[in-house]
Amino acid sequence: MRDNDPRDADDLAEPGDGGAGNSISPRHERPEDVARAAAEGEDWPDPSDAIEAATQRVELAQDAEADAADMQADFEALYAEVEQARLPVPSVPWNFVPATIGDVTFLVAAVQQIRAGIAHRTAQVAEMNAVAERLAEALEGRYLSGDGPVAAIVRGELAGGKAKSLKLVTGVSDTPTVAGFRRVPGGLRIVDKDAALTWAEGETADAQGRLVRRRVVETVAPVAAEFAAYHKSTGEVPGGCEVVEPRETFYLR
Repeated sequence: MRDNDPRDADDLAEPGDGGAGNSISPRHERPEDVARAAAEGEDWPDPSDAIEAATQRVELAQDAEADAADMQADFEALYAEVEQARLPVPSVPWNFVPATIGDVTFLVAAVQQIRAGIAHRTAQVAEMNAVAERLAEALEGRYLSGDGPVAAIVRGELAGGKAKSLKLVTGVSDTPTVAGFRRVPGGLRIVDKDAALTWAEGETADAQGRLVRRRVVETVAPVAAEFAAYHKSTGEVPGGCEVVEPRETFYLR
């Protein structure tokens, strides 16, 4: 402060009078003092910078509040799904704030318990699916095979007409199931893959035989062309194969 400078007297005013008790000096509030400070070369902060910074802080706070609200809504929606599915999982409140090592242990245990439940239910589902598949195969073998009662009923429904198939609307699939009969040409058919593979390895060691082996390993039917060619040229039935006469077979698709 300059001695006896009357321009500085207001700086010593009491709080409430616009003096030193205010957060901004009164000399910084008067337009004439702003002009004087500028004329004397005194650095003067641009008010727009402070306003912009304050605006950014407000926007960041609003964004953080909105993000927190969205996270809480997602969290609560997840627990609603858990409750609907009746999953036995630990409940962790949205506003839970870990503060001790015990809290940390609780959170880790909660995640581990949830993942252990997933593994357990996955194993249960796999076991149930295996049982269901065996049941489906048993029903197909007993009722839906070509020599079962279903084929006989379908044959009776088609008797006397030109149609070779009919449609079954089950309501399970979006498209009807077609049941009918088709002619299958006769020829050589692999009935024992292991025996056919043994024969191919022992009887044909050339490049043709190696090709046969690859095909036999991949599939049992249709028969590899090389097997059929061998049978046609020699009259011999390769191992693991049989000659099938032309026939009519029942199908469901």
